[in-house]
Amino acid sequence: MKSSKDQESILLEKTAREFARKTLLPDIHETDRFPYGPFFHDALKIAFESEFFHVTLPEALNGMGRKLKPLCILLQNISESDASMGAIILANAAAQELMLTAGAENILAETISPDREATDFLTAFPLFSHPEEKMLRVTAQPHNGSYHLTGTAECMVLGSMAGRCLVPAKTSTGYSYFLVDSKADGAAVSEPIKNLGLHACPAVDLTLSNADGIMIGREDEGALIFSKMQKKMMIAAAVVSLGIMRSSYKDAFQYASKRQQGGRKIIEWSELSAMVGQMGMKTRIADMLLKTAIADADNGNPGWAEQGYAAASQILTDACTVSTLGVQVFGGYGYMRDYLQEKRFRDSRHLQSVFGTPARRPIYFLKQFNKMN
Repeated sequence: MKSSKDQESILLEKTAREFARKTLLPDIHETDRFPYGPFFHDALKIAFESEFFHVTLPEALNGMGRKLKPLCILLQNISESDASMGAIILANAAAQELMLTAGAENILAETISPDREATDFLTAFPLFSHPEEKMLRVTAQPHNGSYHLTGTAECMVLGSMAGRCLVPAKTSTGYSYFLVDSKADGAAVSEPIKNLGLHACPAVDLTLSNADGIMIGREDEGALIFSKMQKKMMIAAAVVSLGIMRSSYKDAFQYASKRQQGGRKIIEWSELSAMVGQMGMKTRIADMLLKTAIADADNGNPGWAEQGYAAASQILTDACTVSTLGVQVFGGYGYMRDYLQEKRFRDSRHLQSVFGTPARRPIYFLKQFNKMN
């Protein structure tokens, strides 16, 4: 007999798959043109009403207990169809997790009251950057018991529509995170940034001029709470990449099994068979690694953060390899929008920069896990 948690996971997976198939896939070519084409507001509303943005919250806030498994079930099944929606859910989850890590549950509770609309519920977050990679361009100054923020926060995912933004800003000796109303006085958002991939995951630059900010956590603790959040959300980010890998492999295998050239199916040609096989192996390995990483994280097993971070980093890179091979399997068709492989190629490369550029990820690994034998 399946436990209630197993039944809950099965229902969540079914809901996510139906949402992706019925809501995302029919309009994927149009939404992938954003900001030149329409944004999927209707899909966002359905995702909100299905409580996809609630899953990582504590049970006291109508969530599923801050576990990774429910979030990862959503991200994988949705990202197999469209990684843009996966990245939107991931960005909001990262913002929520950072606030919970900082002990700001009361502040978070005020921002997610049940009567809010989807856009008011969401929190924007700089998903594709690391605060230590470059000089922060936002400064926080104490003001009448609160803080005023001035400067520009770059590439705020969801910044054009979310009710609030979670912004890293320089404080006395380091940096802290602040919750800012993006529609309040002293705040202005740019036009949507035109990115290589994840076109329907909008990002903007947020310019602040003495804008009010609520500190999340203690002053100068930004690096600590970001690190704790990142260890957990890196695994979730890799699950989005796994969704891209699974759909790339599935479509490449089906195409190669049907397409004929030289009197036989192209999958029977050794060179192409090796390419499809490599896609399958990397996808299967990623699946196994993530199942272990998610279970270890949710159970708090020793070494879960170190092992999960290493696995996630490799999977983010392998997704680029798999999507590239997918384009090659399709030949000239691989560059056409109709087959979605070129979209997966772009999306996987954009996603590789989650929480910072991939070239610096080994450095962050050494900083966070410096107790190697």
